[in-house]
Amino acid sequence: MELLERDEPLDRLRAALASAQAGHGRVVAITGEAGLGKTTLVRAFLSGPDIRSRILRGGCEDLGIAEPLGALRDLAREAGWTLPEARLASGRLSLFSDALAEFASVNEGTILAVEDIHWADEATLDFLRYLSRRIADQPILLVVTARTDDAEGRSQLRRLLAGAPSDIVVRLPLSPLSETAVTALARAAGQRGEDLFRTTGGNAFYVTELLRNPGVTPPSVQDAVLARADRLALNERRLLDAVSIFPRRAERSLVLDLLGDETGEAIETSLDVGLLEFDGENLAFRHEVARQAVYAAIRPDIRRRLNSRLLALLEHQEGIRPARRLHHARAANDVATVRRLAPDAAADAVALGARLEAAQYYTLAIDSADAVGADLLEEAAWAHYLVGDNRRAVTLQAEAQKLHETAADVVRVGDGMRRLARFRWGANDISGAFEAATAAVQKLTNHPGPELALALSTVSQLLMLAWQYDRVEAPARAAIALAEDCARPDIVCHALNNLGMSRSFSDAASARADLSRSLEIALEIDNPDHAARAFGNRAHMEYHLCEYPAALEIATKAAPYLREQELDGFFVYNSGLRARLKLHSGEWEEAGEIAREAWSRHEDFGFVLYPFNAALALLALQIRTGATPEVGALDYLSGFDSPDAEAQRLAPYALLIAEMAWFTGTGRKEATDLLRRAAKRSPIVEPVANVHLWRRRLDPGISIPDLGNAPEPYHLEAAGDWIGAARAWAERGADFDRAMALAQGDEISRGEAISILEELGAAPVADRVRTEMRDLGMTPRRTGPRASTIQNPAGLTRRQMDVLKCIDAGKSNAEIAEILFISSKTVDHHVSAILAKLDVASRGEAAAKARTDGLI
Repeated sequence: MELLERDEPLDRLRAALASAQAGHGRVVAITGEAGLGKTTLVRAFLSGPDIRSRILRGGCEDLGIAEPLGALRDLAREAGWTLPEARLASGRLSLFSDALAEFASVNEGTILAVEDIHWADEATLDFLRYLSRRIADQPILLVVTARTDDAEGRSQLRRLLAGAPSDIVVRLPLSPLSETAVTALARAAGQRGEDLFRTTGGNAFYVTELLRNPGVTPPSVQDAVLARADRLALNERRLLDAVSIFPRRAERSLVLDLLGDETGEAIETSLDVGLLEFDGENLAFRHEVARQAVYAAIRPDIRRRLNSRLLALLEHQEGIRPARRLHHARAANDVATVRRLAPDAAADAVALGARLEAAQYYTLAIDSADAVGADLLEEAAWAHYLVGDNRRAVTLQAEAQKLHETAADVVRVGDGMRRLARFRWGANDISGAFEAATAAVQKLTNHPGPELALALSTVSQLLMLAWQYDRVEAPARAAIALAEDCARPDIVCHALNNLGMSRSFSDAASARADLSRSLEIALEIDNPDHAARAFGNRAHMEYHLCEYPAALEIATKAAPYLREQELDGFFVYNSGLRARLKLHSGEWEEAGEIAREAWSRHEDFGFVLYPFNAALALLALQIRTGATPEVGALDYLSGFDSPDAEAQRLAPYALLIAEMAWFTGTGRKEATDLLRRAAKRSPIVEPVANVHLWRRRLDPGISIPDLGNAPEPYHLEAAGDWIGAARAWAERGADFDRAMALAQGDEISRGEAISILEELGAAPVADRVRTEMRDLGMTPRRTGPRASTIQNPAGLTRRQMDVLKCIDAGKSNAEIAEILFISSKTVDHHVSAILAKLDVASRGEAAAKARTDGLI
């Protein structure tokens, strides 16, 4: 049937291929509801006469629980490349790197067509994301299709494209066929187009089915498929039923084994009427909607019998992954086989990094088992912890503990308690975490080994996280000594991290040395998770000391490492910290870009803390500039205001609410109470020094305690030395903090604060300072043009100047994004703004005009 209204997307696909063949890789995302012709468009493109690149096809299957890396296995099989799964011992990135090298090895370029990513497993998404971030200079065109008519499909696509340079991404959202196109197709088939369009809404697959089934108008596309299927002979309908139990494609040899050799004639008939397709090896429905319609119409007992027979065939074939066999065992209601295969499928998923699927398989294994062993329970607990289901992890680990105790296995009991502590902390049961960790150490005291070292380090970590810094050193040093005896540098690294953070205020030099050594060890032993934690704590230590330039330098250095290691959760957490630091330094435009990009991924992670910094930065910027606060971010942060919440999470949230109350003049009582609770929650005063200062700002009658070893600016503010505090903040490059200190001074100081605040774009804060001045009988002065506008006649922002300098250096948008740690899409916006403000038509003209005008 003629392909209508798809010339424009076909042209864009061809243009993307031309770029890829020239060594500039592209990612094309074809999206839309089911039946719009995504697969048809891909086939039309791949069958074009000018295609000379290698074509590799893969897809994701509707297996209930997705098969880990199923699409990569498809691509490897088509390439004749044996997937080197032994490389998994070195981590998934080694396997992904090998795959990238294989796909980039053809001079004419490679087209990777991966369909139905809305069904992709986590490992497949990770692989596709890995590719999309690295093919900008490779001869690879990655084409994916996704249903985006539901939230799950949109989420999968967003996760895949996260971090991909926007200038290599081509989005092709398909629309339904117009009435004109439907009418043309109908007339060619001798039917009325107006009625057809009204019935189908322009859904291409529905239109095709009705045109092939004249005289009948079924109420849905599924009914249209069944109407055609019902007209087939019995053996032909049996064939459709059999093919439908294969989630994506049915090997012809298996279909013949399932139904008998006489099925050959039925296959030919089904191909002739267009219900099935054949690629030389596999049979498949022309559309997944058709397969699902036929499958759902099979009588339940026949469906179970077909799946059972297919399972028996698969059990005797080599190379069939546990996930595929398990799918048919579940459909056959074969509990014994499910019980046998589910743990294997879970282990397979774990090895491939498909964490969500691993947790689902473990749940299936436990639910189907007559009796569950401790090992399986602990593996399941860990899998659920990794996807953020901490409460389930606690329950599973507690069940394992009963079995360890029954077996009188002291070491397993102790190590299990240590695991339980970690899971309880993740579930925000802080007191329960301390109880379990302490019990672990007590249980393992007479069994020195790596288990005891881990338990001691866990205790030190919990104490550090709770800001009980004076109690961290003893368990941390004991853990280090024992770990060194056991030759476990990973435990030494972990304990040094805790020890270093605990000395932030008492001995900053030693703290820096401990944290730097922890990072060195992590990099030496190639442990990305420990390295990410070391980077994070090292930057946060400087943040707590108000050494913002040093903190930003570390966080900026961490960013490319986290991206290269595909540690997206840590990357988002680090990005949020960078945004908070840029708020302090006055780089608010950059802070907003970074915070918005990081917060946009807040639903992508099971671990609740990854978006924390981004939410704080985004809301602080919105509050200070008068923008509408992001309700979702505010709701997210309010979740940390719980009876068992740690001070390190409650305090920043309380400070945000305090700012909001002071700027708006509403909610002061609630904010003051929240600050009081945050201060009380912290066992030491230094990390909450600013909490005490804000309490006094909202309620001048409140006294400030001795701030101990808190950073100097806080002491000066507490003493009422606003000039000294402003000077100290200026030395740290903290413009906003400097303004807030001056805003507590005399008329001249407050006037200077207003100037700084308006320069930053914090008009609501400046207005609040003016209001307080009037209340005190002072006269707010008028401020002139912003300094940046005076210094920059073109009106370019500081960030736009950064981009302009990169343009002058000949950098592409992707390179600029990499240099400035922003998305290519954001770079696009900046480039457009620069061209408009300079009144030029090209990047080259912009650079030339900037040099002529003395801007660079």
